[in-house]
Amino acid sequence: MALLASRVPLAAEAALSAVCSPLDLGKDLLSSRTWITTGTGASEGPARALATLLRQAGVLADFAPISSFAEGPPRADVCVVVSQRLSPNARVPLSRASSFAHTLLVTTVDASELRRPAFGGSVDAPKNVRIVKHGPPDEPGLLLRVVGPAAAMATCIQIAHEVASFNQRNGLATPIAPLEGALRSARDRARAGRGSLHELAGFVALGGDVALADGLRNKVLEGLGGAHPPVWDLCGLVHGPLQSFYDREATLVLLERENPTTQDLTARLMRVLDPARHHVVRLRSSLPGPYALLDFELQLDWLVVDALENRPRDLVDWPGKGCDAPLYELGI
Repeated sequence: MALLASRVPLAAEAALSAVCSPLDLGKDLLSSRTWITTGTGASEGPARALATLLRQAGVLADFAPISSFAEGPPRADVCVVVSQRLSPNARVPLSRASSFAHTLLVTTVDASELRRPAFGGSVDAPKNVRIVKHGPPDEPGLLLRVVGPAAAMATCIQIAHEVASFNQRNGLATPIAPLEGALRSARDRARAGRGSLHELAGFVALGGDVALADGLRNKVLEGLGGAHPPVWDLCGLVHGPLQSFYDREATLVLLERENPTTQDLTARLMRVLDPARHHVVRLRSSLPGPYALLDFELQLDWLVVDALENRPRDLVDWPGKGCDAPLYELGI
């Protein structure tokens, strides 16, 4: 618990460092029209978010699961692989790098490390594999990772902004000072509306945040060992999801942007729920665009820490540890 709690502030620092790190992706890559992103585990959320942000930036983009590369490469000009320490599974899409005009590897290791036998020895051999490195170098010891995913999300946001700027689709500047303040106050703001994640029915989000928030689900899955919670659109909540939990104790995590439209919809949500049984944890952010996702992520990290303190779970010797080799080692 102490190790996990000590890493959440480091996640804020890693995210801030990533958004301040300049990227030089080059005109040839930025002018590409079709993109594929991929990643698994904690890297899947940033990869999925990047595909969504790239579509908003004006290019054709989709997320492809790792297994889709096993039989052959999806068709695209650019493939973006997100992997914190280059897991064996991440080497599967990298083995298809020659099928793409450009392959971008978002990771914590550099080219010299990739040449080591432990990483396959020749991962960087294809000329079109480019590395976008972020910190930290490693995050060992726990099943749940919080620093690497935050840095990867920040890096993916920056990649999407580079593409958007190239296509003249987005003039949003990186809000460094507001972002710094938000991430460093995430703990206090999360705990102001404290609620138990152990009775979590699902996340509720609005608009584009429904797709962007997919990676938040993995924190609950790996951290608390529960089922993968859904992310529901606020208006879609009454079309099935509400009925699935209405007659029992349940917690919803609401991703809420601080604007008048959100406030009106939130008020309507509260009138739908039963205050005697239903608890809403409101994660709020005033940050613009996708930067709010970094804010939500850090706030959720602290809620997971609280939940584990109330109901401990072993994240060092977790269930199934060491039994995953037949799938985890695919790619070696």
